[in-house]
Amino acid sequence: MANLVVVHTPVHASWPNQIEIYFSVVERKALTPNDFKGPADMEARLPAFQECYERIAKPFKWTFTRHDLLGLLARVAAKEEVEKRAAQARAIRHRNYETPHLVLHNPKVGGSIPPVAANTK
Repeated sequence: MANLVVVHTPVHASWPNQIEIYFSVVERKALTPNDFKGPADMEARLPAFQECYERIAKPFKWTFTRHDLLGLLARVAAKEEVEKRAAQARAIRHRNYETPHLVLHNPKVGGSIPPVAANTK
């Protein structure tokens, strides 16, 4: 345990994510379009792609910063707040439409017209 070094990496830079990125590249560059004549054709294409990729591959340049993440989270939170308020407004409108009796106010008469049953058509 004396040789153990704990390294904290960003979530988006973990080794499973690196593998997912590689398989995404394989899918887009070697497997799409799916025009294989058969399994043997696919078996031949994958090693050929790997050999080519090893010659031309360059490290991925990470451009997503902590500042970018904070901005993204702020936009998501703002959108969720807007959606929450819109849902609350819809609920209020829905409740108002379900009122079984309507009370109309007529200021000329000086009071309210007695409740009447809502039109259920």
